[in-house]
Amino acid sequence: MDLTEFLAVLALALGWLLFRIDRASRRRDELKNARTQLEGVRSTYELLDLYFTFDWDDKRATERADGLKTTLNAGSMEAIHPVTHVDSIRNLVASPYAGTLIDSDLVKTANEALWRIGVFNSYVDLHTQMLATHHPMLAAASQPEKDAIVDSMALEFKILHFAGVASPSALGGWYQRLKNEVSANLARLDCDLRWFPGAVYPRGEALLLVFGDVIALAAFVLALVFLVV
Repeated sequence: MDLTEFLAVLALALGWLLFRIDRASRRRDELKNARTQLEGVRSTYELLDLYFTFDWDDKRATERADGLKTTLNAGSMEAIHPVTHVDSIRNLVASPYAGTLIDSDLVKTANEALWRIGVFNSYVDLHTQMLATHHPMLAAASQPEKDAIVDSMALEFKILHFAGVASPSALGGWYQRLKNEVSANLARLDCDLRWFPGAVYPRGEALLLVFGDVIALAAFVLALVFLVV
């Protein structure tokens, strides 16, 4: 092998090296972007904890409804605000890393969380409409009418908690699973980021890259041997 051929092989090897450096950099950016999306979900916990930390069985929901009856009979009202600012969960579900850097089970749980929050917000909307429509009528209503209105609003309030919230933080509940799976996914990404930059790839791509590394290294070594010989 003459010098020209050796330089051609060297150029190919250097080209592969530059490609690997660029791919490693892009892979590290992918890991960081996926981690940022997971941190976005974790940043919503402070808000979600206000709604979904407690579990509501039939007894507890009934007691909550009885408390609303007392409030309404005293001439007051109790409003509940819908859950907002869940865009980070939507972004996680729609992420280009869903199913790869973001675990498939977490994506399913995030989808369930969006559905559960939507159900809760529907009950909150119904409660708000009932307050706006019926609460002004209580002052002028007869006692039987007042009792009927209060009972219907208390029933809706019970359903809001028993079905709208249910038991999200109980063992296996969706909110508990969301938190656990986000933490596990973050731990895995942090582990990947501690490796040599870009050392962790999807299995199929990793095999191709290793194969390319072997070919480039073997070609360079053989060219060097032939040049010396």
